[in-house]
Amino acid sequence: MNRRTGAWLIVLVGMVLCRGMYLDNVFYNIDEAEYAVAADVLKQGGLPGVDLLGSTKPPGIAALYLLLFEVFGRSLAVIHFA
Repeated sequence: MNRRTGAWLIVLVGMVLCRGMYLDNVFYNIDEAEYAVAADVLKQGGLPGVDLLGSTKPPGIAALYLLLFEVFGRSLAVIHFA
């Protein structure tokens, strides 16, 4: 391993350690909570424009959250890591 690769490895490990403490903590902002609820509505067969009254968020984000939850499990860590 050369010097440059070692430096990048140290940076990567440092980033993982700093970020790792907060992966499964609380929602960072209200939007994350809304996206997670929208993903649950989609999973139950709801429609974003009909069953999520008052939501101004694009439905693609809810679909992405649903995909991540289905593949990796329902956890804040999944969202924060992605």
